[in-house]
Amino acid sequence: MTDSRAIRMVDVAARAGVSQTTASRVLSGFKNVSPGTRAAVTEAAEALGYQVNLAARSLASARSQSIGFVVAEPSAHLWGGTYFPRLLHGITEAAEDSRLQLAIFMRQPDQTGKRLRRYLTQGHVDGLLLITSTQNDPLLADLLDHGMAVVVGGRPIGTDDASFVDVDNYRGAAVATNHLLEQGYARPAHIAGPAQTAAGEDRLRGYLHAMREAGLEPVYILAKDFSFQAGATGAIALLEKHPTIDALFAAGDSLGLGAMTAVLASGRRIPEDVGLIGFDDSEPAAAATPPMSSIFQSVEQLGKEMVRLLVSRIADAEQPPLQMILGTRLVARASTRGPASGNSSSSATAE
Repeated sequence: MTDSRAIRMVDVAARAGVSQTTASRVLSGFKNVSPGTRAAVTEAAEALGYQVNLAARSLASARSQSIGFVVAEPSAHLWGGTYFPRLLHGITEAAEDSRLQLAIFMRQPDQTGKRLRRYLTQGHVDGLLLITSTQNDPLLADLLDHGMAVVVGGRPIGTDDASFVDVDNYRGAAVATNHLLEQGYARPAHIAGPAQTAAGEDRLRGYLHAMREAGLEPVYILAKDFSFQAGATGAIALLEKHPTIDALFAAGDSLGLGAMTAVLASGRRIPEDVGLIGFDDSEPAAAATPPMSSIFQSVEQLGKEMVRLLVSRIADAEQPPLQMILGTRLVARASTRGPASGNSSSSATAE
């Protein structure tokens, strides 16, 4: 006799030849699964002696017409800039267009999110939009294991099983770096996003690629977060250690604006002594003195696409993970008018 306490959902999925998410949805009672798949999972569970969660099956029998927006980030990171308000604006518009009620959840400081997970898996919402920068986030793993329809904002690190929408951070960063080189800057450095975040990693890879293609030695520092203060601290450290740096690519506009204050406080001029470009194309970047060049990403569109993918996941749980990468483009302003650029402002698509 098989010990049912040792049997996990992943065992049932492997025996049935389906994904863990599909097996979980079958055993939780979700109806939008084909008869053949349902039979295979049920037979596998019976053969292994897996005990079905009857409470979850009952709760899954009806739709709430609601989706959740789960923010697993410190609140200071969310509202200190323009990124999350823009993202929420796109999500809200798309939810309204789909006639879905939107509920917002903030993860409390219990790290694993166990209390939040218990609430979210009790049938209050039909699916979830998740914002997290945590590598191998246990909340995401728990939600997927339970069979929830989840779409992540940004490429999640540590799993290939999640649906997500992201922007082309790698290509955008390469375009930003090449723009500095094209304007005549010879020693551009990079203030990278924090380690173990997809945006930070991908933008750093793009910078490194462009520098190596140009035959130049990369110079960069990892910021502790994407904040204004981290940008100022990073710029000071780079300029002290590498005083011949003549340009900075910051992995986010808040980082770039912080770097701008540090560069100007050091007595250097922007763009004559140090060129500066950010990533986001936020309103504060355009309003800075001088206006800061940046890589545009449509944060509102990212939010809308997250909702669209989630609606698709809710309608068809057997789909493979849905993954979308949105394009970026260069917006050149006065902060990168180097010796080769003259006095014109331009905008170009990052392709």
